Amino acid sequence: MEFEVPNKRRNDMEGRDGVNINIWNDLWVADEEGRFILSDMVDELNHVGDLVDPMSKEWNVDLIEEKFNERDVRCILAIPLSCREQCDEITWAYSNDGEYSVKTSYMLGKGCNFDTFHQAFIEIWSMEVSPKVRHFLWRLCTETLPVKDLLKKRHLRDEAVCPWCQEVETTGHAIFGCVRVKELWEAVECMSMINWEEAGTMCDLVDKWKVIDAKTKQRGDFLAWCIWGERNMKVFENKLTPNVVLIERVSRHVDDYGKYAARIYNVVMPRTQPSPKTWKAPPDGVLKINADASLVQEGRVGLGVVARDSGGHVVFAATKRVKAI
Repeated sequence: MEFEVPNKRRNDMEGRDGVNINIWNDLWVADEEGRFILSDMVDELNHVGDLVDPMSKEWNVDLIEEKFNERDVRCILAIPLSCREQCDEITWAYSNDGEYSVKTSYMLGKGCNFDTFHQAFIEIWSMEVSPKVRHFLWRLCTETLPVKDLLKKRHLRDEAVCPWCQEVETTGHAIFGCVRVKELWEAVECMSMINWEEAGTMCDLVDKWKVIDAKTKQRGDFLAWCIWGERNMKVFENKLTPNVVLIERVSRHVDDYGKYAARIYNVVMPRTQPSPKTWKAPPDGVLKINADASLVQEGRVGLGVVARDSGGHVVFAATKRVKAI
């Protein structure tokens, strides 16, 4: 099996070696119009280092404003630069830590949309449910729940029939589509969460949940967890739980999580002392540095710093005015 590894580099823009980053392929900008440069390509500008003043380690504003459109100028100048001597390093663009992994390569080979994958990840791990339910939903997104269709594809079963009906038991069918569970979704008023066939993939479906009311989403998450448990009871013990019991179970999970969250997170924090209105000298042998910034006008930022000793004497002070967004 072969994978084409994109030659992406870390976009922190630190160090002089940024000259090796190709502008048109590897410099990621971000706004409501996307993350790619929209300006026409300029032959003499091939690397990000061509846009940086080598002496000041700041953006060459005049050059950027001349060669790029207004949107790209705004996005590029919003990227902070560092004056530290730090080398670039090659990273894998499809993982959070920049390290290559077989898992992300596998997802890439399957044609997964990594933007949607990332949004689904954020949505799941910010849900107001217990960790075991979040883990279950993550397995739902990654299509790793051991439904019969998956087990058949892995040659662990000879058939893939749903235990409740005669359809193929896929992940979407088991949790959202089976006739056994649809009335449960309707009873807890979470029908807006089950349009899995229209969504295309489970990641797309979870990503669409972000517009749903938090309480509705919480009930639906716990219901999905209970449905999976009920499915396993049917498969392994051939037992059936009445719908009224399952609905009551969902309500109990919601109440229990509310009590848990209140006990863990609603802790009264001690009040912090406000900063003094007058400057106080530091102890002997210590310098106190005060810094501030101001936005005098759009596009220009003023920076100031002053250091004083225990006697209040100024040891050094500096100001700087930079053009940035």
